Amino acid sequence: MSSYPLERTAFNAQRAKDAANYAAYFRSLTWQGRLHLANLFNSIAYGYPENEPPKVDRTVFRAWSKEEQDKSEIYKFDETMLKSAVPILASLNEEETVKFYTEKLGFTFYSSWEGYLILGLDKINLHLWPCTDPEIAKNTGCYINVKGIDKLYAKYEPLGIIHPNGKLEEKPWRMKQFSILDNNGNIIHFGEDMGDE
Repeated sequence: MSSYPLERTAFNAQRAKDAANYAAYFRSLTWQGRLHLANLFNSIAYGYPENEPPKVDRTVFRAWSKEEQDKSEIYKFDETMLKSAVPILASLNEEETVKFYTEKLGFTFYSSWEGYLILGLDKINLHLWPCTDPEIAKNTGCYINVKGIDKLYAKYEPLGIIHPNGKLEEKPWRMKQFSILDNNGNIIHFGEDMGDE
């Protein structure tokens, strides 16, 4: 086997031929030979004898504490997970909108910030921003996933708020859904996954 000394200070363009020789030599090795070479490089890089690699002490293994996880880079991806979304619809009249959502849909009114409304029902939050253009509201809407859609439809249907083309039906995409129009003209679709029934 040829020997190629690891010279870190003398690399230059003239050594490209040597680099090609290294690559050819590496490709010619079996997987065992490559493993041996990797161990050699590790022993040089970390300063331990080639035939005496460090051992893993399995008796001190333990689960990381929450504080250690928070500091570790490998757990950072959890911080970017999407958890929920809040629809923001147009409101043409603050007083009428609050009345519609609380009296007809059963939402709780939380607050108004200069006409910007925040309401909620069960696990859903809904925001509405003050708007003077009815065409915007007529082209705005949201989709709310629900459980017990038959009961919800039975509650809303007598109120005359069901969209003319949005009666309760099973859709080809395996959702059972219906749609309503709020007092502003926003369309809200309510759907239940038919696999959950």
